Amino acid sequence: MGGRAAEEIEIGDVTSGAAGDIRMATNIARSMVCDWGMSDLGMISFGDRQDQVFLGKELSRAQNYSDETAQKIDAAIKRIIDEQYDRAKDILNENISALHASAEALLEYETVEGKHIHEILEQGKIVSPVINSNPSDDKDEGPDASASEEDAEEGKGDDVNPGGEPAGMPA
Repeated sequence: MGGRAAEEIEIGDVTSGAAGDIRMATNIARSMVCDWGMSDLGMISFGDRQDQVFLGKELSRAQNYSDETAQKIDAAIKRIIDEQYDRAKDILNENISALHASAEALLEYETVEGKHIHEILEQGKIVSPVINSNPSDDKDEGPDASASEEDAEEGKGDDVNPGGEPAGMPA
């Protein structure tokens, strides 16, 4: 819920960017209530999960409880989501400078590791090097890009196929 909470704090509005996070949080809250007995409804399993996915359809749950119980389940799920959203906003507001530093780091590096977020929280800034592991940032020089530039400059590797013609099929 942190991304959605950060949007609300920083821009005063929300976007569709948190849709996946909301879906995941809802699924976890539903499991907490219906499967794990982690609500005021008690240690009861509500509905049988149909874990078989067929033709891209999502997991389903057979409803073997009353409509009144379904409303209580929905209310328990909503309560969990709302409480955790408020908790996320409180945490972000208490650590607003870390939120801003994290946002700046993401704008600069696009991806940071968990250790960098810990550094921001503990020291106010990233202190260890950020290694960009994004292969799309490397120059794409075609199929021979795997040969080092030194080898290319020294003419090494040219003896594999000196004529430059494609090699034939192996015998």
